Amino acid sequence: MCGRFTESFMMIDDDTLKQLLRINDELLQLCKWLNEKRDMETSSRLIPLVDDLTHILIEAGKNKLH
Repeated sequence: MCGRFTESFMMIDDDTLKQLLRINDELLQLCKWLNEKRDMETSSRLIPLVDDLTHILIEAGKNKLH
């Protein structure tokens, strides 16, 4: 997991997790669009944040399976 976060048990209800996954998908699409537009300054700031969010959501999803 990313260095900025420590692993901890996280409980997120199904509706919230779905909403967060939808937001994450939209952010990923925005990153792709920024890269296509060659807006490297903005995308270089946004991509690490989206990456962190993705890892958190993956861990939350794993916790829902246990």
